[in-house]
Amino acid sequence: MGMFLYVCVSFWPTAKPGHPAPTVTWFKEGKPLKSGRNVKIIQEGEDVILRIIGVSLLDAGEYTCTLNNSSGGTFAAVYLNVEGKGYQSGRLYHTY
Repeated sequence: MGMFLYVCVSFWPTAKPGHPAPTVTWFKEGKPLKSGRNVKIIQEGEDVILRIIGVSLLDAGEYTCTLNNSSGGTFAAVYLNVEGKGYQSGRLYHTY
């Protein structure tokens, strides 16, 4: 299985859950991500979680999570650096 990345974004209490419920979308380098074999997108209560199983050098890049409904939207972004086998670092750099 190897290394995995677990990114948990909590938009609340700064962005209260809205009505209608917001649509949550994760992107990598501006392209939408979908849950699959190595990528899991989970919503647990007020948390939005991205889990990447078996992280490799190909997983490096900018990940963005957006929440949108008819009242507006917000996002958070993180940049993942992967530096060789067994080492990874990420830095949250932007939240609105």
